[in-house]
Amino acid sequence: MLGPGLAVDRQGTNRMDPNPMGTGRVSAGEWGALAALVAVAVALRVAFVFALRAHPAFDAPTMDAGYHWAWARALAEGREFQDGPFFRAPLYPVWLSLWVALFGDASTLAPRLAQAALGGVSVALTWALGRRVGRHAGGARSATAVGLGAAALVALMWSLIAFDAELLIPTLYVPLLLAGVLLTARALEQPLPRRALLAGLVLGLSAITRPNVLLWLPLPMLMLLRRSGARVAATLALGACLAILPVTVRNALEGDPTLIATQGGVNLWIGNNPSSDGSTAIVPGTRGGWWEGFHDTRAAAAAATGRALRATEVSGYYFRRTWDFVRERPAFALQLLLWKARLFLSARELGNNTDERFIAERFAPWLGSLPVRFGWLAAFGAVGLLLAALRGSSGRLVGGFVALYAASVVLFFVNTRFRLPVVPGLAIGAVYFVERLRVVLTGRGPKWELLAAPIALGVLAFAYLPLPGVRDGRATGLMDLAKAELARGDARAARALLEEALTLEPNQVFARVAFASVLQQTGEPERAVRLMEETQRLPGGDRPEVTAQLVDALVDAGRPADGQRIAESALARDPRQPSLHYGLARALGMLGDAPSARAALLRVLEQDPSAAHAAFSLGDLEAALGDKVAARAAFGRVLALEGQVSAALVEAARQRLTALE
Repeated sequence: MLGPGLAVDRQGTNRMDPNPMGTGRVSAGEWGALAALVAVAVALRVAFVFALRAHPAFDAPTMDAGYHWAWARALAEGREFQDGPFFRAPLYPVWLSLWVALFGDASTLAPRLAQAALGGVSVALTWALGRRVGRHAGGARSATAVGLGAAALVALMWSLIAFDAELLIPTLYVPLLLAGVLLTARALEQPLPRRALLAGLVLGLSAITRPNVLLWLPLPMLMLLRRSGARVAATLALGACLAILPVTVRNALEGDPTLIATQGGVNLWIGNNPSSDGSTAIVPGTRGGWWEGFHDTRAAAAAATGRALRATEVSGYYFRRTWDFVRERPAFALQLLLWKARLFLSARELGNNTDERFIAERFAPWLGSLPVRFGWLAAFGAVGLLLAALRGSSGRLVGGFVALYAASVVLFFVNTRFRLPVVPGLAIGAVYFVERLRVVLTGRGPKWELLAAPIALGVLAFAYLPLPGVRDGRATGLMDLAKAELARGDARAARALLEEALTLEPNQVFARVAFASVLQQTGEPERAVRLMEETQRLPGGDRPEVTAQLVDALVDAGRPADGQRIAESALARDPRQPSLHYGLARALGMLGDAPSARAALLRVLEQDPSAAHAAFSLGDLEAALGDKVAARAAFGRVLALEGQVSAALVEAARQRLTALE
């Protein structure tokens, strides 16, 4: 019997089927429908990219997107970005760096448009994978229906459209995963070593984009082992290892060996600690900024162990803290795990760095009218994939991927971005569900499969249950827009956005901190002082950002002695607060105590090497004290942070260095 994808001509010799998908011939009409769906998908994504150009941070991304952009710029320029092993899997920044090398770093438009095209690739790959799963629902007609139906859902899913415009990992990860699963399905149907090797290579590339896929990899290896023996299964593993090996070797050469990246322990602790809500991506007790949180996390681990730690040791420290939490409070840990599973299945969209749905609909209101929603997609998709898994290997492969990938997310923490990789699989499952019910209702399948309908409706009802304690994300979205306006110097626009945010959530601590900063910039420091004093009495008002902003406002209001008193009191309780040391340095400088201000600035830089403003202030102070060598060293620290801090601050440091020559 011939394997899938092979046909026999009249002379009895083997030839390849003209349909490379191995699911029957594809009609001209189906090719045309697929082309139309891909075109629609790309057009919607391009339209959203151009709509997003009105975002104040379009060309100056922040948080995770800013981290990726800074890394890509460093790669394109041949600069070192971070020493030691990779903190995050490197393939997506490498992808971004290609566009920086081609078009420069003045604008992010080129990579965003390229990612819009990748969205079209995801639609085509979903079609190809959907055809393989769909043929088990009812033959060629079902293959076409599931392939095109799933492709349409992926083309119109608002979250995929929105995230394909962001400088974030899923835009590359989703098509890589789809390609890897599709190639694995082909290797299962025709288990040739070259097919398994290619599938493994693509899955390895997925792993160095985000390592979650490694949790699923044993499933296709086991399926290949049962079907064709150890040789083909080992070839799949070999392909994955070959793709991962350069990253592992690079990490080893840095003197701190790790397979791909070192963020695993920190991320596990974020989602499994006594104060975790299952979604918020902040290590307890650290500041909210990307680099601030990164350095605070490492400093906390070093302080707890009493010594400087390598990156892998930091990760290991947080792995141990997570295990201690689970061991000491197993009932609470299990409750948190079940809560995260509920978050994953919920129809509610959860932001990470910002509220992505709010941002998407603010700049492209039409996006909210698109009909595809995660809630019903998850309900019908999960049940449909269960039916598909009972009828064919492709269904088991896709269903297993969705289940195991979901488990890998729930193990850490849940948000819209992390759910994206399962959306194409759920789309396939949802259309398979409808198609399989059609087949059964026409008398060509067992009646017991009709039980899938009430089960799916039950899951649907569960997905749309309200989530107690989960806040509306609009205030967070407005606050993030305000921060972006502040970064480009438009305090008036920032003020209007923050006032709108505080109307929605008057007690939102981070919005209050940002509003105090705006008040200081617009000449109302005393009002900022009163706002922060009031904020300290609110839930969450004990965060170091609040106290630091109060100290800063007191200095701007001409009350440095009060600022000094509050900063020193807070630092006596917890000396590992670089933002408070910086506020103390400002207060001491205004009081004329230059040596103490210098010592405070050095403590800032000891605790947070990325504190460019502290380095700049130290350079000015050293120059004023007459130590040009120390001043040059301080300004040099600012230049070394190029790509991580504002270009204006780097340029100002260059000018200071020129003046010192």
